[in-house]
Amino acid sequence: MLLSKKNILQIKLVFILFVGLLFGPLSPSTVLSQEYPNHRVRVVIPFSPGGPTDAIGRLVIQGMSNILAAPFFLEFKPGAGGVIGTYDIARSPADGYSLLMNPSVHVIYASLNKDLKFDPLTDFEPVGLVGSIPLVLVVPNDSPYQTLAELIDAIRKNNSIELNYASPAKGSFSHLAAELFGRNENVKLTHVAYKGTAPALTDLAGGHINLMFAPVTTALPLIKGKKIRALAITSRTRVASLPEIPTFRENDGKDFEAYTWYGIWAPKGTPGLIVSKLNKALLETLNSEASKKILTDLGTQPNQMSVSQFTEFVYSENRRWSKVIKDAHIESD
Repeated sequence: MLLSKKNILQIKLVFILFVGLLFGPLSPSTVLSQEYPNHRVRVVIPFSPGGPTDAIGRLVIQGMSNILAAPFFLEFKPGAGGVIGTYDIARSPADGYSLLMNPSVHVIYASLNKDLKFDPLTDFEPVGLVGSIPLVLVVPNDSPYQTLAELIDAIRKNNSIELNYASPAKGSFSHLAAELFGRNENVKLTHVAYKGTAPALTDLAGGHINLMFAPVTTALPLIKGKKIRALAITSRTRVASLPEIPTFRENDGKDFEAYTWYGIWAPKGTPGLIVSKLNKALLETLNSEASKKILTDLGTQPNQMSVSQFTEFVYSENRRWSKVIKDAHIESD
């Protein structure tokens, strides 16, 4: 017997009432999550436009926008080393329409600044890891040190050698990597802080600085142009853009990894279903061949992590680098 439209509607209504009685009404957060996103999503980058975070951010939001069928847009809020823009997201509604894209400095804000108005770990929901850029240990092109082993041997054999190293800022990952390197190898180095990577590399190329741990992306043109010399890469494996440069493990058999990486966070309390949607869209974006090529060209290694994996990674990085900061008595200016 064929059912009329009226009979079908009645059956549907009875079924909906049954489900409602069985499971109870849907919570507002569940309804919000199911409808998400239905309007514009802003992604705050707490630095000025034009840097690597900008280029990587534009790629990521375009992909996530296409996948989730909603407009994503970047908003730049620089100041205080990224603290101002990050604080803005910490205070934003936990509805998935305000997100943060921040580099790895996010996990050490509290270690460098005791007067923060927010907790970078507990005031945010980790969404996902975008990618990582390994650092490369570089020296001037006319440096007497051709390899990492020669550099370390020279320092250990001659206590009178005073070598300095540059970083783009006090407390930057270039600074922390050099501190960790010095402690691991039991060599003494003097830190010289600059206001940015470009001026630091310029002085290195000019012979005013002895060495530096620099992001591969920014150091690459100077390495290719024979202005500076690369000794070792801080990644687990060699990088495609510098295949001839060995890793630290290849040099001395010791594991030494250090990256500048980029992640996405949402305000604390953002529903888990929304965070999961965002993570899925991010992974789908990163997994496309077009995105992989662009990120590789930018010197960035795409990383695919679930929400739980990224959360664990964030806390692991915080423990590792906070210890370096504490041991070296580093504080922000």
